Amino acid sequence: MKLGERLKEARHKKGLSLKEVQTELRIRSSYLEAMENNNFDVIPGEAYRRAFLRTYAEFLGLDANELLREYETIYGKPEHYEGPAKEFKFSSTIFRIIAILIGAGIVFAAIKLALPEQKPKPELPQAPVDITKETTVTRETTETTSKTPSTGKGVKKSEVFSFKIEVTEDKCWIDIREKTTGKSLISKTLNQGQYFETTSSTTLTAIIGFPKGVAIFHNEREVTAIPRQGVVKLYIDSEGVSFK
Repeated sequence: MKLGERLKEARHKKGLSLKEVQTELRIRSSYLEAMENNNFDVIPGEAYRRAFLRTYAEFLGLDANELLREYETIYGKPEHYEGPAKEFKFSSTIFRIIAILIGAGIVFAAIKLALPEQKPKPELPQAPVDITKETTVTRETTETTSKTPSTGKGVKKSEVFSFKIEVTEDKCWIDIREKTTGKSLISKTLNQGQYFETTSSTTLTAIIGFPKGVAIFHNEREVTAIPRQGVVKLYIDSEGVSFK
């Protein structure tokens, strides 16, 4: 199977369109399609071709290094190839780096001299942080509190919450991980009628490839106020489900 065909097949298995991948990776869909059709000349510059290929492969869960080696075999020399004489490869690379640094220093100095001297502005007191700016889908807390006779303050008893996602239409690629450790709980395509559920006491992140076709439940209550277009990234904790 050719390089581009492997990319296309992996994308189809995840149930993603080119536009959805473009939204998630910020790579033009025309470039993604060019890579899937083995038409790398459409992408301007060797560095961009390799960078886009690596990013796309890793996003699809493929071995990026293996695909890059296949790309080099089919389409040309490695990115830093300098010819058969290895002793000149190192020196020429160092020379280019030094030349770039010197050039950047000259440009910075010229800009600094050209700008008028500015007096420092008096430091203003910092504005209070507005913790309400994050868009919150739901805050159905799972923390149980009780009143103590002496103080009347709430006491936390549990922060464990349940989370379930069910595919109700077509199929959807889902990736759920623990936010702190990065541990993967699921990363696969689920078909209509299939679901994944878990309980946790730590924050989870969920990337949903086809949010229009899923139902989401937090502590057995359905969450409906989430984006239904493109690829959506959610944050799930004991307080609820949110997105940014």
